[in-house]
Amino acid sequence: MAEVRLEGRVLGLRVGKKRDGVFRAKGVEGEPSAIGKTPVQEALLESEGLRGDEQADRANHGGIHKAILLFSIDSYQKLALQTGLTFDVENQALLGENLLVEGLNESSVCAGDRFLVGEAEIEISQPRQPCWKLSANNDRSDLSLQIYRLGLTGWYARVISGGVIRQNETLKLLSRPHERLTIAALNRLIQDVSKDAPLLSEALACEALSPNFKNALRYCLEHHINTPPAYIHLPS
Repeated sequence: MAEVRLEGRVLGLRVGKKRDGVFRAKGVEGEPSAIGKTPVQEALLESEGLRGDEQADRANHGGIHKAILLFSIDSYQKLALQTGLTFDVENQALLGENLLVEGLNESSVCAGDRFLVGEAEIEISQPRQPCWKLSANNDRSDLSLQIYRLGLTGWYARVISGGVIRQNETLKLLSRPHERLTIAALNRLIQDVSKDAPLLSEALACEALSPNFKNALRYCLEHHINTPPAYIHLPS
């Protein structure tokens, strides 16, 4: 396998506490969330995330396989073009990301990639599976579905070794064991798990791919669906 040289940069580092009354969407005004993360200059990355960061729904967010969420400035720009929305990402994480990055995106990052960022080493674990809160936080009812269909989801990472991360740090690729399992390819796969049987087999056998995402692939395959409803729709 040829050596891959890949670097990105941390444009923004964000943490957030769980709060009530975050959303303005009808019917979910009282739903707690920590999606509104705000900038910090540095933060200590520990085994389950950045110190000072919280998640309201620990059943679906956080934990060792979803310790931090990364999102690309490229993807924000593509979403803006596709949806007509304006994303002011200078002072807040509109899509809940901990690291806003440049130089990396869903097409260039793979499950199992290991990056050095600041003092920490992380391993890419899965694509983010967009839930209704992305729509609610941006007052656009179809935004989560658009993110899902466009595959502009961002991605999660687990912590191999912790340490301090600072804004403007470089993310340097250390190793790439699964070059076919890009975040973009995994996002296409979950939309139609029957389309690429070899890739599905590789994904299900990939130890670095999180149990959560592999279970979602199995669920879609077993139930013959291509839009997992739990990730998309506002709660009834």
